[in-house]
Amino acid sequence: MANNVCIVVSVVISIIAIIIISVIASSMKKIQSTEVGLKYEPLSKKLADDPTYEGLHVGTPGFSFIIVPSVFETLSFSYVQCLAKDGIEVKLKLSYQFRIDPTNLKSVIMQFRDFDNYKTVLRAFGFSSIHDACSHFLTTEFQSKRGEFQEALRNIIVDKYAMVHASITDLQVEDIIRPTAYENAVKSKENAREDIDVANSENPIKLTEAKTVELQAETEANITLNDAETLARIEISKAMVDAEAILNEYKREADSYKFLMSPDGLDMNVDSFLSYMAVRAIENAPNPVQVGIDSPAKTSYFKET
Repeated sequence: MANNVCIVVSVVISIIAIIIISVIASSMKKIQSTEVGLKYEPLSKKLADDPTYEGLHVGTPGFSFIIVPSVFETLSFSYVQCLAKDGIEVKLKLSYQFRIDPTNLKSVIMQFRDFDNYKTVLRAFGFSSIHDACSHFLTTEFQSKRGEFQEALRNIIVDKYAMVHASITDLQVEDIIRPTAYENAVKSKENAREDIDVANSENPIKLTEAKTVELQAETEANITLNDAETLARIEISKAMVDAEAILNEYKREADSYKFLMSPDGLDMNVDSFLSYMAVRAIENAPNPVQVGIDSPAKTSYFKET
């Protein structure tokens, strides 16, 4: 009988110990250094007003913490489609870091219940902000004004997140994809512009080369013309000298012939003059000439003195 009593007492003590341990365990909760929590009392159904930070905390049996991150977390958007100001569909890949304002944690929990629901709302705000920012920029400006677009998107997200007590930092627009046809058109336009720029830059060189060739041709033409004019002057001078020599020769011959037929000279008659000229022609002939003519050496041909 005594043994049975001992057994019962032991069981009761063990149960009490287990209950006490369970109560103590349920009255203690730990929060990590990267977390912040809001205490909830299930018995009184009361939610604490102020957040609780890292450490081991004691409360009424069965209490719990609604835990949210106390550090910045990354929210990523992979190639979200949006329409630019000119109606072109653009795809964006971006990410940013967000964090709940712990001083407004109770308001957030009352509206969204837990962190997962809250994050879903933040993502929806992110999509809305992306579409809003895209509508203010032309397709070409996503590249030419990328920094300005990124800042505009960040400001829109900041304004929207402020309504649900969240802040963001370090927004990164990682990639911007425009339609293939549009990209090809832009590349063609850029290539054409580059070709025009290259042509414009080469124009002075080509013009200089053309002017150099022109000047060289003009110089060579002038040299050729001067040479021709010089040769022409030489030939003209030479011809004039030759003509003058011939004229002088003919003049001397004429004077000689005049002397031969002049009364003041030899006073030849026509027959004797022709005979004289024939003899001279035969004497000056390059080849021997055989001809019979009257001899001019007759005293009757000359004037008696």
